[in-house]
This record gives sequence, C-alpha cells and structure tokens, in this order.
Amino acid sequence: MDCLHTEKHIVSWLKEKLTDTGQKGFVVGVSGGIDSAVVSTLCARTGHPTFLVSIPIGNQNTTLADKHIKELMEQYSNVKTKTINLGSVLMASLEAFFPGIDTIHISEINKYNLMSANIQSRLRMCALYAYANRKKYLVVGTGNKVEDFGIGFFTKYGDGGVDISPIGDLLKSEVYKLADFLGIDSEIRKAAPTDGLWEDGRTDEDQIGATYDELEWAMRCEDPIFMEEGTYNPESDGYEKEGLTPRQQEVRQIYKQRHEANKHKMSPPPVCTIPIHLKLEQEQKQAAISTVKKQDRASLDVDPQKGFTPLCPDELPVPDGHNIVDALNEQAKDVKIRVASKDWHPTNALWIATKEKPQFTAIFDQPNMDIHWKAHCIAGTVGAEFLDGLPRPEEYDFVVYKGMEPNMHPYGACYHDLEEKRSTGLIEYLQSQKIKEVIIGGLAADYCVKTTAIQLSKHFKVYVNLAACRAISEGKRLEAALSEMTSHGITLLNRDKFQLQHLAESLEELKCRS
Repeated sequence: MDCLHTEKHIVSWLKEKLTDTGQKGFVVGVSGGIDSAVVSTLCARTGHPTFLVSIPIGNQNTTLADKHIKELMEQYSNVKTKTINLGSVLMASLEAFFPGIDTIHISEINKYNLMSANIQSRLRMCALYAYANRKKYLVVGTGNKVEDFGIGFFTKYGDGGVDISPIGDLLKSEVYKLADFLGIDSEIRKAAPTDGLWEDGRTDEDQIGATYDELEWAMRCEDPIFMEEGTYNPESDGYEKEGLTPRQQEVRQIYKQRHEANKHKMSPPPVCTIPIHLKLEQEQKQAAISTVKKQDRASLDVDPQKGFTPLCPDELPVPDGHNIVDALNEQAKDVKIRVASKDWHPTNALWIATKEKPQFTAIFDQPNMDIHWKAHCIAGTVGAEFLDGLPRPEEYDFVVYKGMEPNMHPYGACYHDLEEKRSTGLIEYLQSQKIKEVIIGGLAADYCVKTTAIQLSKHFKVYVNLAACRAISEGKRLEAALSEMTSHGITLLNRDKFQLQHLAESLEELKCRS
C-alpha cells in the first residue's frame, strides 16, 4: 500500500466531508487502540478542529488513550480533548431497565453480559454526538473493513453509528501499515486489539475466535470481489491445490457465521414502501402519470448476455442473471425505440486473467483497463449471445458493441474507453431520436448498468428498472452502488423488491457453497 498517498487521500477526503456538510470539525472517540489512533491522527492532520474524547466506564484502563491524546495535543494546536467516565451512567441505566441490578458489581456485569457491553457502546456514541451536536462537528467512525463489512464486529447504533468512516475501506493489516507510517506509538501498535467493553480484558480475538489476519484470509476466500482488486491469489494459500487445513476450515466457518448473523448491521433497515396508487386520490393518480409521451422514451438492455449468467458458469455468472428477460421485454412495451449493448471481446484481450495474473489483479500500464477478468463474452461464442427470448441484435433499433479492442475494457455503453473520450454513438443516436427519458435494465446492476446510467444521466432523465437487473455485490457495497446512482438524479424502480430478491439469492448461494 502506498501509505504516503493514502494518508494524503484520506486527509483530503476528510476536509471535503466538512465542506460538503457545512460542519466545523471532528469528534473522535479514542480508546487506545490502533484504529482510533490512526483516525484521530488523520483528523488532526486536516488542520480543522479535532475533539478527542476518552470515555472509560468504571475502572477501565485509559493509559494508552491518554498517552496518544497527549502526544497529538503536543503536535497539533487544533486538537482538544475531554475525558468522561460513564460508569455511573451505565449503572443508572441498568437500574432503570432492571430494578435491583445495582446489587451486582459492575465488573461482574461486564464480564458476563453482552447486553451491558452493547449498552456501553451506545452510551459512548451518545456522548460523542452530544459534543458533536453542540460544536457542529462530525462524529468520525474508527471501524476498519474487516469489522464493518466482513464480520459486522460492532454494536448497531453504538460504535457503528457514525457520520463518516475514513478507514472503512482499509483492512486491519493496512491500518497497521498506515499506523507505522504515521508514527503511532509502538505500544499501541503492539497492543492486542480490543473493544474495551469488558473488564476481564478480553481481546477481539478472544471474542471472535480468529485473528484479523485469519479473517482477512477468509474474506478473500469467500468473496474475492469484495476485496480490493489485485490483493489475492487463492493458489498462494494452497487453497486450490491442497485444500483447506482444519484451522482454515474453522476460520472460514467463523467468518461465514458472523457475516450472515450480522448482515442486518451492514445493511440499512428494510423500508416498507407503500405503492403510489395507495397514497394518491383518484384525481392525483391521473395527474401523476408521466407527461413524457411514448415517442420521447427509449429502453436500454445493458449486456443481457449468457456470459454474465449461470448459463455460462466458467465466464462471469451473475446470480439469477438469466431470469431478467421478461422484465426487459416488459419495460420496452411503451417506448419509441429499444437499444442494447453487448460485450464483444477479442480472444487476445490483454485484460484476460491468467495463472500469473489472476482475476481482480490490478493493471497499471494501460489507461483503459483497470483489472484482470476471466475471459467472457468472446466474440462469436455462446457467452456473447443475447439471452433467449430477447430480440436478435438486428431487431434492436441500435446496438453498441463494446470492448472490441484488446487494450480496452469499458463498463459503460456510452464510451469505448474508461476515460470517456471515445463515444460509442449511443448518446448521439438517442439525441437524434429526440429521446428525453431512458429506462435501463441488464447486467450487472452494480457495474455496467450503474456506469451506463450515470453516463446517460448527464443528457437524459434516467430510470433504472431493478426488476430487470441482477447484481454481483451485496450489503453495504450494493447499497453504495445504488446510492451512487441516486446521487446522479437517477430514479430506481422496484428497489425494495430487488434488494429482497437479491438477499434471498445470496443466502441460497451461500447454502449451496456450504
């Protein structure tokens, strides 16, 4: 990892978040652990007001936290601090919830009671937000990628309830590298990771049953695309050749169990969407009908090819990708024109993964290819064909063939290159047909569909019909892709149905794999 530029990137990102939100500074809860030490240091380096809060409960040791805060205050004039002990608040809360519990010593409560540990975490977050609200600061999260997106090792609406998460895309091993670069105290870097919620001193490893290095390995095994592209070759662990050791099997099971059990933490709460016809009076229903006429609409099928479905399992199968045909045909019923895109790759494409350069490894020497992929949708093969039940290519009004050059692997249908300088002609064709609205479906929602929709949103009103899409990602990664589209003014249709269906498919796939 390039620590120098990673540090600069995060510090710049933190400054942008203040500008975006109109807030004045940062609040960070400092525990004495590696994650909060890195985050607080990065916040301090922005030059903006940084308020560090140490929040012991009872007799918890704060030596490392106090030492780290002191060092930052000596280095940065923008750093202030406050220590608040919530031991009495915890006992008062427990007494209110469960009268008579004050007869039990706080150390005994902490030692055996997960409920109490979660209450502590939520009390701490209440304290952080109290200061943040008063000062108009942002509460900065200290969770890393393994905790926040891998096993869900945080308290819901406790340490998981934050405004921004600057190291949420860093693995624990990467946090340690950045800590070394930042000059974090060696005692903190050597200390066993702990959430500090248990007076018996139990560590994260004690609670989880695996080290962070082991959990990172399990993440790579379970979902390579979840990791940063280019970080993992399964053969390097002997996974493909020799199978798993008993300990590796145990770690994978720990990871899978925690990932599944904590999905509710890593995804937004389900929302019951009330159909629009139930909300509107009869006269409102008529007024709500789109004023855009049929001749102003186009339907776009993005890469609905067999190579992206379980019909071609050796290519890039998107779960349930072969079942979007009916929805694509339905969305095309009330439009002026129907267009499509398809990958049409050469056999000598430079991005095709090999044993030496496996899938997801990064490509640095080509501006229009970002990572290696398995060979897929090769021109003239079954994988390149449209799904059965869709129009033949010549029956569409316009078809974009993309990725035809060996040194190009675009995702969107509007440009041949990642730099978006070489148009495919799709935008110009739609404009020539005086199209105002485009409804999109296809594969996959979080890659080619998303990129295409964002490209088109600069010129047209865009709707993404999620009933006619399937996705690769899940959880927060999928939610981030959907949110990115909505941030560009794109309307998502059938969102709740899509997320519930995708969750069911993911669970079914996990059952099959296990």
